[in-house]
Amino acid sequence: MTDTFNPHTFHSRHPHLPRLILLALLALIVYLVWTETAAAEKRTLVVLSSDFQMKHYTAAGAIESEPAESEAACDSLRQGVSSAATSHPDLDVVTLPPLPADEQAAVDEHVALLNTIVDNIRFMAGTPGFKLDDDFGPQSVALHRYSMGDGLAFLTERCGADLALIVSGFHLKPTGGRRAVGLLLYGAIPPEGAGLSVAIADLETGELVWFQSIGDFHVTLFGKGGEVDDEVVTDPLRAEAMFDRLLATYQGGGG
Repeated sequence: MTDTFNPHTFHSRHPHLPRLILLALLALIVYLVWTETAAAEKRTLVVLSSDFQMKHYTAAGAIESEPAESEAACDSLRQGVSSAATSHPDLDVVTLPPLPADEQAAVDEHVALLNTIVDNIRFMAGTPGFKLDDDFGPQSVALHRYSMGDGLAFLTERCGADLALIVSGFHLKPTGGRRAVGLLLYGAIPPEGAGLSVAIADLETGELVWFQSIGDFHVTLFGKGGEVDDEVVTDPLRAEAMFDRLLATYQGGGG
């Protein structure tokens, strides 16, 4: 004889099953709502520029650029920051498509302006005794007191981004001749300096919404051992690790 399903018998044998099913359904609903909310809160970001200058100063005191080294550093830092931003839970990274000449010129002009703003913030933050208040320095970034203008709002339509990121910085070190002079005349190795900043701006308004900077003047050997040294800025993996630490302070929401 074929057995028939008896709900009363089944329930008596598995009294907790309906409750477990209900809890599983509730957990699934909560997960779906959470993932949709998290996706909605993500900001879409495009990396606009990585401008890092490698320079040295000679025994005579002349500062000279290192074009090939600078280009390698820019490429490495762009790769590193793109990878770090991609892994950030609050950011969705998109690529800037090829632009017409006039639009690319507008991007270059605004990046130059944003670089100037970032350099000024970094300078004020690193000046001993400079009084930083709500009108100057990194603190004022949270108040949106810096802006490059809304001239790049069109990029939202071009690539879907609503945030733009730039990297800027420098590494200045003594030549071998300058080190020798320093040791002979002063008994000390001449210092080198480095600074690196990452900034995020809102494309619609142009406001600077997030900023982080590291670096200082220090004594190292042959450009190695500093927070922003030759090996960091020319190795995409080390650069990515550095940007991971910096971007960890970005909390999303554009601020």
